[in-house]
Amino acid sequence: MSNVTQLIIEPPLLSTARNLALAIVKLSNKPNATLADAQDTIHAMGMLAREAHDYIVDAEFEERKPENKGRG
Repeated sequence: MSNVTQLIIEPPLLSTARNLALAIVKLSNKPNATLADAQDTIHAMGMLAREAHDYIVDAEFEERKPENKGRG
């Protein structure tokens, strides 16, 4: 049996937050036929906003994290 190594390249956190913000803008331009549609859209926008906020906070934390050189 052979070993397989999978390389996962994650996009930068702020880039992901920007993409989520763009998704919120696209949702805000979506026409809503009913009140239920509008409520669903607002709910989705809130979920995306919370996720974008988490990415921004993680990016700030990562930026402030001290380097652990020499430790392993």
